Amino acid sequence: MFDELKLKRSMEKLQQGNDGAFEYIYDATHRLVYYQIYSILKSHQEAENIMQDVYIKVYKNIDKYTNDNPRAWIVAIARNEAINRYHKNKREVFMDEEELDLFIEKDEKTPLINLAVKILDEEEFLLVAYSILEDKSRREVAKILNLSPSGVTYKLNLALEKLKKEVA
Repeated sequence: MFDELKLKRSMEKLQQGNDGAFEYIYDATHRLVYYQIYSILKSHQEAENIMQDVYIKVYKNIDKYTNDNPRAWIVAIARNEAINRYHKNKREVFMDEEELDLFIEKDEKTPLINLAVKILDEEEFLLVAYSILEDKSRREVAKILNLSPSGVTYKLNLALEKLKKEVA
């Protein structure tokens, strides 16, 4: 709860022109942003590239921020950027051999995350990422994803069952 208040205050400070507040905003949200983008694009490299675009957009559009939930606002920007990139990528598909090798190496370092991306839908993946990888409370996850805490618990349990069946 303290982190959420600190994030809101940092957003206000950034709106008032204090650029130093941006560092805390990034630190408090970058992992959630990464998971959101990765769940859509399923590419580490693309997710890292789009993260830069997301935070540039956050910085440039801070004056438009009026939401009471900064994480949800930033994650929505990330989701929109990822969806835009996804549609753009559907039209062009190419990868040189070095990029392919780099992707395969990274892919081998995160087999469970990659399995989750393959078998879970976007919402299920985000529930697992926020709840388990980010160690967020059910209430925090519910606020980010606009669900009830009981809905988070129910859907998270279903997602974990899918993963267990696939691993077993």
